[in-house]
Amino acid sequence: IALLKNIAFMAAQEPHMYGAFFPFVSRFKETAPPADITVGGLTRFEAALGLALLPRCGELARRRYENGMAILDGLKDVKGLQVPVIATGVRPVFNRLPVVFDDAAHRTKVEQLLQGEGIETSRMYFRPLHRMFDLGYPADAFPHATYVAQRLLTLPVHPGIRREHIDRMVRTIRSAVRGCGGVI
Repeated sequence: IALLKNIAFMAAQEPHMYGAFFPFVSRFKETAPPADITVGGLTRFEAALGLALLPRCGELARRRYENGMAILDGLKDVKGLQVPVIATGVRPVFNRLPVVFDDAAHRTKVEQLLQGEGIETSRMYFRPLHRMFDLGYPADAFPHATYVAQRLLTLPVHPGIRREHIDRMVRTIRSAVRGCGGVI
């Protein structure tokens, strides 16, 4: 079963495959914090797969970095969009690339358009933590956290992303923000 799960995961990373299977896959996405977390061991296959990938870690990290920087370069001058600023001499390790839209409607439109293109995006936080858990704070205690939760979208940068996907993400975001009243 571990072999089948890993094959399915690898296939799902291909944007066209992901888009085709999104209606099925979306049912398995978590939309609420887990009630409990169980940590288990790896199967022999999963351990062997991890060991086989270990020598490629540097290459995989390099490809994530290049993909992230290419997306940032394509989005650097888009008005109505906030992207990370990478300090000189710093080399980030991208898991996903966060972008924050000034208008939540832009985020929603981009999310839908990219999903239609077979490119998975993630909201990450549907609500700020103080609204998910009873932490003793009023709902309006952290307006910046609420702002980000409503406008954040993360973009894929994994090694399966190719230049055509990066170009499609950049073009889609630029077009959506411009079409919603943003100025580029």
